[in-house]
Amino acid sequence: MLEIIPVGGYGEVGRNCTAVKHGDEIILLDMGYHVPRYIECTEEEGETLRKVTVKALREAEAIPDDRILGDLRYDVKAIILSHAHLDHIGAVPYLANRYRCPIIATPYCCAVLERILRDEKIKLHNQIVRLNVNNAIRFGGMKIEFINTVHSTPQAAMIAVHTADGIVLYTNDFKFDNFPTLGKRTNYDALRRLKGKIKVLIGDALYAGTEQKTPSESVVREMLKDLEFDVAEKKGVVATTFSSHIARLKALMKFGFDLGRKVVFFGRSLFRYCVAAQELGLVDFREVKIVRYADKIKKEIKRIGKKKEKYFLVVTGNQGEPKSVLRRMAEDRLKYDFSDEDCIIFSCKTIPTELNKKQRKELENELKLKGIQYFKDVHVSGHGAREDLRELLMMTMPELVLPSHANKENSKALAELCDEVGIKSRIVQNGEWMKI
Repeated sequence: MLEIIPVGGYGEVGRNCTAVKHGDEIILLDMGYHVPRYIECTEEEGETLRKVTVKALREAEAIPDDRILGDLRYDVKAIILSHAHLDHIGAVPYLANRYRCPIIATPYCCAVLERILRDEKIKLHNQIVRLNVNNAIRFGGMKIEFINTVHSTPQAAMIAVHTADGIVLYTNDFKFDNFPTLGKRTNYDALRRLKGKIKVLIGDALYAGTEQKTPSESVVREMLKDLEFDVAEKKGVVATTFSSHIARLKALMKFGFDLGRKVVFFGRSLFRYCVAAQELGLVDFREVKIVRYADKIKKEIKRIGKKKEKYFLVVTGNQGEPKSVLRRMAEDRLKYDFSDEDCIIFSCKTIPTELNKKQRKELENELKLKGIQYFKDVHVSGHGAREDLRELLMMTMPELVLPSHANKENSKALAELCDEVGIKSRIVQNGEWMKI
């Protein structure tokens, strides 16, 4: 018998974690944190992960409350990570040591996780095992298959859990980008081979209510090209995006070089993700100067001084986070001396939580006071919208769909889409144990 235990990420965006139980064997799919709640905790506790307790994070609902498993945690055979985003791997440093099992992830995801652990001086007793996309590994009676998909970070995988009682397909997160700028498109052949065999599809419902197909990342490349004329005569040109979005950072790097400027990345998270990509040969960032620590960032900005027109800066802080580089620049804490001769490119979207909207508004107010021109939403999402989801459902025809990674409204939108195409769905909440 198959059982699904939603541990985190249902009815919410973040702290993704799902337990799949078959017989007396369990695997955990993802182990992430809820980004806004986590930031609220760490803003009070400081930047070092070790200073924040598991108890405090659980009470804040910032990490999955895996206590629901009770003594069944000793039956967990593996922790399987779908990709390198923190809402899917961020809780690993806090929770993985509770399990006597390996952690399985793609090489890039492993590299990012290992760098976080190394930087924060956290030791896990779990073996970290690399599994390439479009490959499989077996744990007892379960086979775990990584199906290549496209997302806003490299080497993302849909996870197919094969059992004698059918397949569980976990699709957090994906998009159907047929012209990706980094890596290959989703492995449609692998998905079609699963058609009619899937008992449960756990579906990324984040944009299920958006009636479109999510555009290709190649669209952003053209948007940036179009911006070159607008910003060429500006003195200071600064961009911000998600630190994990390596394809976007590659495009921004080219944008800066095309402007004839030196390219500098500022921020600790940018360093982590870019170095991991560099080490694996995914993108060559050797011509970019990457500065990670606050004191060195301050010195570098002082060195740039009145020669802003020679540089293109990519910095952390696209959501307006108080400790981010861009927020500190806007509030004059780093002495960048913004003026109306400068511009900022937001190659991102504001993640729609109350905290993010508040912080982003505060950042934009600071920038407006300085008369800075800024370009918003130079971006396409890494998540499939309604028509991507429709294509996924028709391609795989699961018996049952569980909407996840979304609020109630978008979870309901995916359930309604399932009704349209004649597939059963069920909206579940964290802790709602299901027997299939």
